[in-house]
Amino acid sequence: MIAQGIPEGRALNILSLGFALGMLIGRVAVAPILITVPASAVTLASAVLMAVTTYLVLKTRSPKVAWLAVFCAGLAMAPVFPTTLAMVGNTFKVATSTAMGLVITFGWIGLAVSSTLIGELLARTRRGSRKPFWYSPFSRC
Repeated sequence: MIAQGIPEGRALNILSLGFALGMLIGRVAVAPILITVPASAVTLASAVLMAVTTYLVLKTRSPKVAWLAVFCAGLAMAPVFPTTLAMVGNTFKVATSTAMGLVITFGWIGLAVSSTLIGELLARTRRGSRKPFWYSPFSRC
């Protein structure tokens, strides 16, 4: 958002408040849906909505649109963690806690990797690089 011209202080407020509010409301709003809709469908829909809202956050120049997109991203991400753990608990009847521990660990690794990739994509965009964000000088090796 800063790269799109939104002042840094405003961008940080949008991210922290908008996303947190979206997560809180999303957890409460999605709970009744999980009773009737399969967990895999909720997770797939969340993934698609996360991609769309994250794209909007990265492309908008308006603080109001950015706040709305960040809030919607929080709504989309809200059901992922509890739904994924429920799916793991239902799938693994033996060693359930080990499976859940692995899922949680890989979730945190995914967070670290995705944040790094988004930052690298933004840095390359600022520099005007035409190379894809996954390009590496070692890719020819």
